[in-house]
Amino acid sequence: MFQMAQRLNKYLFASLFFCVLINGILAQNNDRVGDKEYKDRAQHERFYRRRNVVSAWQINQLKNGALVVRLKTNQALIDALIKSNNIQLAEQKRLEILGINLNIVRAYYHLYNFSKVYFIYSNFTDTLLKGARAGIFLDTNLAIDQTIRLNEKFYLLAETDKVYNSSIGFVKEENAGFQIEKGSPSGIEFPIVIKNKYGHQLKQPFPYSSDLKFSPKIDPVVYINYYGKLIPYHIDRPRALSDKESYLINNNLIRLVIPRMFAYQKFAAIVDNLNSNLIYFYRANPSPERSKHYLDAIPFLY
Repeated sequence: MFQMAQRLNKYLFASLFFCVLINGILAQNNDRVGDKEYKDRAQHERFYRRRNVVSAWQINQLKNGALVVRLKTNQALIDALIKSNNIQLAEQKRLEILGINLNIVRAYYHLYNFSKVYFIYSNFTDTLLKGARAGIFLDTNLAIDQTIRLNEKFYLLAETDKVYNSSIGFVKEENAGFQIEKGSPSGIEFPIVIKNKYGHQLKQPFPYSSDLKFSPKIDPVVYINYYGKLIPYHIDRPRALSDKESYLINNNLIRLVIPRMFAYQKFAAIVDNLNSNLIYFYRANPSPERSKHYLDAIPFLY
């Protein structure tokens, strides 16, 4: 009886081990299939070796180059509202994105000094990529200033976006324009994500995304100066309507609401932290020309 129990235990153990082994193999095969759909393996060859060289090269280029901040316009939404004759709501949305963009520009203007910084609306990205170096850049009131010219040869893009577990590895420049960022995006948008000129999120160890931990005290209603006129904005959730804390549009009092992330105090703290991270990373990463992996990385430096 005791021997029979021992044999039964051995059979059960063998069966269990076989099931676990089969499941592991299937899981590995599934991962490999998913990887092929999700990431191009050729782009990720020597990935960990290359990323240190590429990141070091990018931070040194940025120091003597420029950061171009892309601002959203919400123009498609605004045009749709106008088309449906919802003029008042269209004007409300225009003023809300205006307030967000004014705070973004002024935060960079006051707290970013790692490199030169320029501002464009996102719909001018292709114009910039095709070689335009003037006629598309904004002043601190978001007006195009024809006198602003980007003279730096190297630039990176910065914008509010989700962060990806990117499907894009390292690609040569001749193929970069055809690559689309895929993969698993973060559940929320990050205030600042830094990308290359083709709009691809940079790789670690470059400090390509902003920190979300800052929580400065913010008043429930803030006023933003636009050409000498103070416009009130509620932060996140509007309080009770009042003449003082609302904006007059077509003889109607309207609540203008912007997310807490885009209140000036919050965004300024984020920009300041990004600037510090870039300085720290620059000091820790001299130009990589003498690295033994530099020649291998040259096709990916752009």
